[in-house]
Amino acid sequence: MSEAEQLIEDAAKDAPGGWIYGETPPPFRPAYKPEFQPGGKWPVMLTTNPLKDIRSLTMYFPLPPVHASEIHERCPVNILAHLIGHEGSGSPFAVLQDRGLITGLQAGSRISAPDQTLMSVKISLTNEGERRWEEVVKVIFEYCSVIRDTVSQAVVHKDPKALTQMEYIWDEIIQLKRLKFNTNPPGSPYKFAQSLSRGLLF
Repeated sequence: MSEAEQLIEDAAKDAPGGWIYGETPPPFRPAYKPEFQPGGKWPVMLTTNPLKDIRSLTMYFPLPPVHASEIHERCPVNILAHLIGHEGSGSPFAVLQDRGLITGLQAGSRISAPDQTLMSVKISLTNEGERRWEEVVKVIFEYCSVIRDTVSQAVVHKDPKALTQMEYIWDEIIQLKRLKFNTNPPGSPYKFAQSLSRGLLF
């Protein structure tokens, strides 16, 4: 065995201990705590007056950590981000763009830590969208309700149609990730190794 191979072999056995290897996960500690806000309830609204001429609306959703193996295997944040950030017909982006309210929408995990997950939905507004921002928020929440009802039908009630929809969504995510992996130019091996290890753990 070469020196490099020996280093790799030793590093593979030098993993840190912790909840990933059998201990109890840390308690849920959300980044935003409603008790610190007036009234102590959700939702919490923060506004800023930017120096640049930008119109942006970001919605944050504090979620329990998804690192526990029985949750991580279902990739809930990935599925939510895929659905909310979708740009196809009937998606929040398509509906709001047709109304002339937004120019862009991105969804994904903002924080993914052992004690919390923070999902974000970042929306670029038009002038009209800035005036009608409550309508934009309403469409996002209505779409979240549709997702919740579909998942409930699939998981709780075992509805065949809802199950087929969930399987179709999962297959679409797999195909898109495979396409991205196969078509992206190779990057830094160091960063690639980091992303792979993060994906395995988180």
